[in-house]
Amino acid sequence: MLSPPPRRLVRIYDIAPLSESAKRAHTGRIISKGEIMNARNAAILFGVVFLLVGALGYVSNPIVGADGIFLTNSLHNIVHLASGVLLLAGAFAGLGSSTALKIVGVIYGLVAVCGFFMVMDGQMFGVAINEADKWLHVGLAAAILAAGFLLPENSAGA
Repeated sequence: MLSPPPRRLVRIYDIAPLSESAKRAHTGRIISKGEIMNARNAAILFGVVFLLVGALGYVSNPIVGADGIFLTNSLHNIVHLASGVLLLAGAFAGLGSSTALKIVGVIYGLVAVCGFFMVMDGQMFGVAINEADKWLHVGLAAAILAAGFLLPENSAGA
């Protein structure tokens, strides 16, 4: 009986080229703080999510919208889209990721506080809001501010 030919170990980056930082991540070495998640990546992540949620608000769905878990109207959707644009501008333009995260985080913090005191007939300054929105804004403010203040601006290798 013939034995199969010896198998050659193929690394993933032998098949598809990866950046140097991606190669280092596959070596098993301990990755230093800020090498994967930094303020720029957080701003991009939050920005894209805000853009998606803003767009999703215009489509009938059970998550966001007039009948969704999180109550939104057109003005609320525009606020999400503007938040996403501001965060992406911070990541890709001169504003700076940390600064954009801090600005958006403070705004969402103020919205969270105001949401508990200023909501009348399910709206705050014309923006539809419900109980789920109030608590989501608290969580968003905390997460966005933490990213803005605690993460390094760029990766250690950049």
